[in-house]
Amino acid sequence: MNTPNVYAALRERFAAPEWAIFFEVANGTGHHGRRYADAVAMNLYPSRGLELHGFEVKVSRSDWHRELVNPDKAEDIFKYCDRWWLVIGERDIVKPGELPATWGLIAPKGNALAIITQAPKLEPVPLDRPFFAALTRRAAAAPQKEIEAIVRARVDKQLENDRRYERQTLAHERQTHEKFREKVRAFEAASGLSIERNYNHTPVELGEAVKFVLDGGLKSIDTELATLERKAAHIAETIKSARATPTPQATTPEVPA
Repeated sequence: MNTPNVYAALRERFAAPEWAIFFEVANGTGHHGRRYADAVAMNLYPSRGLELHGFEVKVSRSDWHRELVNPDKAEDIFKYCDRWWLVIGERDIVKPGELPATWGLIAPKGNALAIITQAPKLEPVPLDRPFFAALTRRAAAAPQKEIEAIVRARVDKQLENDRRYERQTLAHERQTHEKFREKVRAFEAASGLSIERNYNHTPVELGEAVKFVLDGGLKSIDTELATLERKAAHIAETIKSARATPTPQATTPEVPA
C-alpha cells in the first residue's frame, strides 16, 4: 500500500460511530506544534475505555529507518496515547526485532489492514490544552480536503526522500564496487594473473591455488621433499657401504686320496 491507500484503510478500520480519526495531528497549536502524528483515533464507546490511539505510517524501508534513528520524534504525542501503532505499507518494511516493545504493528492484508502485533496498554499523561486544541482543529477542518492535501504533501515528501535515499545508496554501492576493483587490480598486478582474461585456469582453480599457498601447501611440499632427500641419502650411503665391503672368496673343500 502507498500512503493514500493506508490512510483510506485506517479510515475504514477506525470508522464512526465507534471511532473518530484525525490525520497529521500536532502536539499543539501555534508555537506548541513541534511534532506530528500521522493519525490519532479516539474511541467513542465508554464500554471500551474511550482509548486514544496514535499511529505512525511508514510505506518504505528508508522512512522506517529514519524513525529508528530518531526514536524520540513520536514522544510528544505518544505520551498522551493509550496505545501506539506502527502502520506499514508492506510486510518487509520492519525487520524482526526492530519494533519497539511499546508499539503495536498493523500491516496490509489484501485491501484492508490487519493487526500483526497487538499494541500494549500504555499509561498516558492527561491531555493538556495545546494538544486538545490540535485535536479540535483537526475535527473542525473539512476532512476530505484536508486529507487530500496531507496525502499529496506526504506523497511528494516521501518520493523525494526515497529518491535521495536511492541516490545515496547508489553512490555507496559505486564506491564499494570501485574499492573492490582496486583490490582485484592490485592482486592481478602482484600475481601476474588476470581473473577475467585467464584462459588456462578458471577463477575457481585460481582461488584454490591461492588457498593452497596461504594454507601452507608449499611448506608442506618442502617438508616432504626434505624427508625424501634424507631417505635417498641414507639409501645411497647404504649402497656405498655395501659396495666397499670385500666379498668373501669361495674355497674348494679337499677330497681325500
